[in-house]
Amino acid sequence: MGCLMNGRRRVGRCFRYGLGLGLAAAALTLALSWVFISPPEVRNFAVSPTLLDRHDRLYHARLSADGEWLLPRPLSEMGLWLPKVAVAIEDKRFRHHSGVDFLALGRAVRQNLFHRRAVSGASTITMQTVRIANPRERTLFNKYVELIQALKIGHAISKDELLEIYLNRAPFGGNLRGAESAARFYFDKNARDLSLGESALLVALLRGPSLYRPDRRPELARRRRDLILDRLADQGVATPEEAAAAKAEPVTGRRGHMPREAWHLSEIILADNRDSSLWRWDSRKYGLTTTLDFGLQKTLEMRLRLGLDQFPERITGAGAVMDNATGGLLAYVGNARWTGEPGRHWVDCALAPRSPGSTLKPFIYLAAFSRNLLTPASLLADTPWRLSGQAPRNFDRFYRGPVNAQAALADSLNAPAVRVLRMVGQPAALDTLRESGFRHLLLNGHYYGDSLALGGCEVNMWQMLQAYGLLARLGREVVPTWLPTSALNQSDKNPASARRLLPEGAVWLVNECLKGDSRLPAGLRLNREHSAWVEPAFKTGTSHGLRDAWLAAYTPSHTVILWAGDPAGQAHHQLKALNVLGPVLVPLAEAQKADKPWPSPPADLELFTACSISGEPAGPHCPGRRQAYRLRNGAKSHPCRIHVLKGGQAATVWPPELAGFMAAMNPEITAPQPGPAITSPWPDGVIALEDSSAKIPLRGEGTQGLVHWYVDEEFFHSAPAGQTPMLAMTPGRHKVTLVDSAGRTAGTEFTVLYSQDRDRDRDLPVLPF
Repeated sequence: MGCLMNGRRRVGRCFRYGLGLGLAAAALTLALSWVFISPPEVRNFAVSPTLLDRHDRLYHARLSADGEWLLPRPLSEMGLWLPKVAVAIEDKRFRHHSGVDFLALGRAVRQNLFHRRAVSGASTITMQTVRIANPRERTLFNKYVELIQALKIGHAISKDELLEIYLNRAPFGGNLRGAESAARFYFDKNARDLSLGESALLVALLRGPSLYRPDRRPELARRRRDLILDRLADQGVATPEEAAAAKAEPVTGRRGHMPREAWHLSEIILADNRDSSLWRWDSRKYGLTTTLDFGLQKTLEMRLRLGLDQFPERITGAGAVMDNATGGLLAYVGNARWTGEPGRHWVDCALAPRSPGSTLKPFIYLAAFSRNLLTPASLLADTPWRLSGQAPRNFDRFYRGPVNAQAALADSLNAPAVRVLRMVGQPAALDTLRESGFRHLLLNGHYYGDSLALGGCEVNMWQMLQAYGLLARLGREVVPTWLPTSALNQSDKNPASARRLLPEGAVWLVNECLKGDSRLPAGLRLNREHSAWVEPAFKTGTSHGLRDAWLAAYTPSHTVILWAGDPAGQAHHQLKALNVLGPVLVPLAEAQKADKPWPSPPADLELFTACSISGEPAGPHCPGRRQAYRLRNGAKSHPCRIHVLKGGQAATVWPPELAGFMAAMNPEITAPQPGPAITSPWPDGVIALEDSSAKIPLRGEGTQGLVHWYVDEEFFHSAPAGQTPMLAMTPGRHKVTLVDSAGRTAGTEFTVLYSQDRDRDRDLPVLPF
């Protein structure tokens, strides 16, 4: 009142004083707001974890931690039109203000005061980004806070990054966040491939994510899109012709899908990266690039499904393809059957322990080759043992008599494999198996007995990949991985310089035994006309009772492991490896186009002249000779022992395990009288008995007439040849000796313990996952 009573001059002075106080208060409020109001974190937000193949193709995505589809992409991958349309419609002065468009703000205040209601807004892309990052109630105070936060963010983040964040976090209806998710859902394409009309339709959703959804209200969405196209033409962002062409694009209600391929491998990868930046956008990473080849993945899936058509739905299959140079998984199917009993298809059979059948035989022979106990040319006996019907039989139930080691391994003969296992010894065989990748196998090999050579243990597909990849790399370690070489650390085991686990020459010999597809049925042999064709080495395995079928194939470039069976372990009479998995292997092998040839014989091998029958160094009486490889500088084998001079004439003296078989095949030949051998208990064996009442069988081979048994140098029992006395034993070290009616003897020593003692010392299996 004092100002009014003292004249106009005094009034003007008071007005200026009040205005100054108001401006000072406003400046102080703004300064305090700038200091105490912090902007939200707009860079760090939950995203959908996405997996890319080796060619950067997206093949798998999951909901984010917030339960939304948000597939982040850099601004450079959002196409030509979408960023332009978003800026033109949502914030046309976006690149000319610092987060708040004060011209638009003044216009909005003036219009809203004039109409006494909200008819215009001044929200910028920066302010919308703030609101998305920190949603709050729409009050005047909260709008002021957003304004301050937008100014601070506008000064801290570049325009391109702000636009990138906005287009990645903006809502597009339902649980869709970001342009990439919306493009895939509404148009089934990438954001970078959006047309002008499709970009305008997505920008229409920014003003009403639920109102303008084309899958629910296509006509309303079309009208909003056309209005945006008209504005773009008016602003010169698009030409009238481009706008007209975009209006002609149909608005359909179709819905796309998010890729969920390679499910079982994706489960492993995402579980392994649960706490990584794959789930958040704080490190500017756009998904995880893996080693998978999506094209080969689909081929493997298709071929496995086709191969399973002949079987009931309870029989499924699994498979994997590995790049031997890096260990990278190119394809992985944990379970090919996605029909049938609910829940079964979620089981990753590649991780499940299964019987390997005969697929471990190459490593038993590898143990013998590496110790110079055998060469591929060495003679082995495929004959029945006198074990009262307990002898190992071949899959076709026929015995072939004398065979060389190469044929015995290539044809997967059981009796020779067990003989090789006994020749090498359980500890040495287990050492080789564990070095090859089966590190879960128990240290106490006597737990498996002879069945170790025939599949009497459990393995999974990852271990098979590692083991057969080791063969392909000539004994250098390889570990299956889904990470590309660029992501592996310097201590990784997969480069060419990886440590050597097995002798190069011995592995080369095994590969020579398994190479070639001549063992495949004629209709399954590979197309040799292909310019990059490389013959594969392969091994099949069918477990006891027809419960598991395996096929392991490899070239220097790739390793393929295939399995088929019932996850519940039930048998099927047609579950034979080649019948089921052979048709799967051929198109896979041809699709890979392996162009790396098999290597020449390594330096640790040497050629020698071998007897064509015994495989030992040829002697003067051998009827035939051949060139064969063996390890250099190893224990030299003696000259051929089966071709000798008797009575001034060359004669063939077969070893005990072959003498009877050959005599039966040709009765005119008088079989030599070989020395006997004890086959149970076998030398240096460890026998685990359940309790003191359990007994062990005494069995001999090559005996004649009445056989006298001695235990710990005391007489025990006499029985005709072929009969099996049963012996009760106490724990400890024991010696058994036999004497037959011809006065010939044989002996063995072994150890007896009770099962609880064995179990107490047994190492627990160690699995890779």
